[in-house]
Amino acid sequence: MKGKKAFSLVFLTEALASFIAFSLSYYNFVHNNLYTLTLTALEALHVPQQLCAIVLLAIPLVAVLTLTLAGAFSKICHISLMLLIPSILWFSNLDWLQILRLPINFQLFKTDLPFTFTLYSWLLIISCETLHYFLSQIKRTRNELLSRGADQVDVEKVTVKQFEFSSTLTALCMLTTVAIANAAILLKTTFQNFTKQILYPYITLGAISATMIIICILAYLRAQAGDSQ
Repeated sequence: MKGKKAFSLVFLTEALASFIAFSLSYYNFVHNNLYTLTLTALEALHVPQQLCAIVLLAIPLVAVLTLTLAGAFSKICHISLMLLIPSILWFSNLDWLQILRLPINFQLFKTDLPFTFTLYSWLLIISCETLHYFLSQIKRTRNELLSRGADQVDVEKVTVKQFEFSSTLTALCMLTTVAIANAAILLKTTFQNFTKQILYPYITLGAISATMIIICILAYLRAQAGDSQ
């Protein structure tokens, strides 16, 4: 029973995190011009507006439910990120369409939602992706221990400890990132002046963020190695 409870806890956490990430990203997508233009294109084919909205919701929702039943939660994060990309592109202030010389107006990606809502949605999706990685490692460790004949009770204790550590680490990383983002928004002018002095600021800031993520993952792996000893 304890084994089933531990496994159910991991599964429910993955499912809940994925559903929240998908809901936020779809809400962002609905408030994006790309969604409106898609509805307009379907209506031009003489499809009723209400039916168009149902179809645009049903397609990704069916995909999410199918992936949930298959346990492919990371794929749900990928779908969520794809739905959020138009809004991210709009707030990036980089006209990638013009850079790529595509005959498409950048207003296609305009969103009605504030920058902070899109930012927090993106941070939540990234956090969910990180959490899914940790939980997949937990399930792999659990299966390996059981296959080697480890005691069921001991395995479940290890699973619960790993789950608590992974959830705490993910939450701390997200809260830290949110704090930094809020500080950057409050100090927008100062931050902009700082980035102007950096050569290739997007690459530099991306490298710093990637380094922080790698450090967190290494800390997690080191803690896991210590627990196994």
